[in-house]
Amino acid sequence: MQHDSSVAQYDSSVAQERAQGAALRSAEGQLRVAETLLRNLEAQVDQSKAALEQAKLSLGYTVIQAPWTGWWLLATWSGQTVAASLQAPTLFVIART
Repeated sequence: MQHDSSVAQYDSSVAQERAQGAALRSAEGQLRVAETLLRNLEAQVDQSKAALEQAKLSLGYTVIQAPWTGWWLLATWSGQTVAASLQAPTLFVIART
């Protein structure tokens, strides 16, 4: 009887060790996935920073000049996207003085 109890306890310990090993391998796998996601997000941040710097550089080259003096009214809303397609958009209207 003592022998059977000892064998059962040993088998239980072996099963627990296997289960803990499997849990450890699973946690290690999850860690590798999380590290990969982190590297991906860091790369996206770097890309966004580069795009921002490019936009700032492009903005530095942007100049809007009137072809003659006078009052100009902006014919678009702040934040409105203006894109030329088949018909040229009206950006400014000359105000009569």
